[in-house]
Amino acid sequence: MLNRKSILAAALAASLAGLAVAAPAVARPHGGDGHWSEGRGGWRADHGGRVLRGLDLSEAQRDRMFEIRHAARPAMREKMNALRANRSALREAATAKDYDAARVRALADEGAKLQADLTVMRVETGQKALAVLTPEQRAKLEQLRAERRDRRGRN
Repeated sequence: MLNRKSILAAALAASLAGLAVAAPAVARPHGGDGHWSEGRGGWRADHGGRVLRGLDLSEAQRDRMFEIRHAARPAMREKMNALRANRSALREAATAKDYDAARVRALADEGAKLQADLTVMRVETGQKALAVLTPEQRAKLEQLRAERRDRRGRN
């Protein structure tokens, strides 16, 4: 017969697994289109991949995009390291012999704040990159994004 602690531990483990699956979706608003992704080492999709090549950026624009990306990198790395440490502490607290619900709650709240901070940083960096584009390039970018969404079956 399962005791109460083992049932709680199993429920917590299932909840943590759900958070691990949901976190990337929260971290990447708009389906992951065009935001910073430190985990992949730089710009994704719209901000440095094939899409930007289709916008005919000037040398000055490419330089500015590079500056924006590299200016954001240290803060993003620091926040990601804090999030990794938080997740590790949460895993340890979830499997600890003496379960402490208040500690788990505090770690979960801290992790949510770190994740929210990362999302804001990604969006702000993306907005800085968008500001580099001309109105014509922005229109072309939106067209390319729409085409990509259509190919993937998104609206």
